[in-house]
Amino acid sequence: MEFLFLGFLAIVLIAYLGLAIQIPHQSVPADVIEANGFPILISVTALVLLAFATAEAVKKRRADTAAGVEKERITLSKNAITRLAIVVGLIVFYIFSLRTIGFITAMAIFLFGSTTAMGSRRYVFNLIFAVGLTVILTLVFGQLFMIMIPRGVGIFRELSFLLH
Repeated sequence: MEFLFLGFLAIVLIAYLGLAIQIPHQSVPADVIEANGFPILISVTALVLLAFATAEAVKKRRADTAAGVEKERITLSKNAITRLAIVVGLIVFYIFSLRTIGFITAMAIFLFGSTTAMGSRRYVFNLIFAVGLTVILTLVFGQLFMIMIPRGVGIFRELSFLLH
């Protein structure tokens, strides 16, 4: 199962690197690494770390095989599959609703829903966590880094102006 995950992660990172390489070069005097530099740096770093993780997994598998340790079977309960499906659904909701309802609302819904779906029954804490992290991310990226965050349309756009 670990090798399946590592293989899937490698495919995603290679695809990301391929897309990053295709970003057109734009020359801005103050920009040292250009528009595609950061995504390429991230993907190459992640691929190097993935290579180390894969080497460790192979080493562990060989040691377990030499010691005669049997591989553990991973069983997923129906509850775990349901939680996973809910989180995947929340990710899809987040992706497709981001432009319509904006970052602030979509992120708060995603964080609250995913913490609740993963088993936390402290609803007040989940709500405070979701709103707090959303506000922090909005301020850090919107104010500190000056990155335009999707505001949404209609009432969501107007509400986003209250925060940033």
